[in-house]
Amino acid sequence: MRAARPLALALALAALVSGCARLDPSNPYDPDTPAQERQPASLQGRLLMVNEPSGFSYEVFDVTLRNEEFSDFEYLVPVSLDGTFEFEGVLPGRYTVLVEGRVGGERYVLPRTEVMLYTGERLAYRTPFVVKPAAQVPFTDLP
Repeated sequence: MRAARPLALALALAALVSGCARLDPSNPYDPDTPAQERQPASLQGRLLMVNEPSGFSYEVFDVTLRNEEFSDFEYLVPVSLDGTFEFEGVLPGRYTVLVEGRVGGERYVLPRTEVMLYTGERLAYRTPFVVKPAAQVPFTDLP
């Protein structure tokens, strides 16, 4: 009976160790997945500010994409004079779009906005992302 106990313990330990072996990832949304198995996505959009002052330039804004699953993955692009921006080569996944800039000394932001980018997708938003004074955005929607 005593000899069976160490054997059972050894078998249980072997099963536990073999069950913990690292498997190669194959999820296209996992950053550890080999690049050839992930097709990058892209996002194009345009900012809009209601009642924009004359001579205003959207270049005061930056747009950030923050991956919701892997917070280490953030992408930052400047905004062009006309308010357009584009992200290319983005890891597929769920993102929060963050926009911030200063106009006339006042902080403007984009209320919390999420997008889902699928493998190989080229997403072009037709509806503009509307930026507002931070004071008009609920605290829970601030970037």
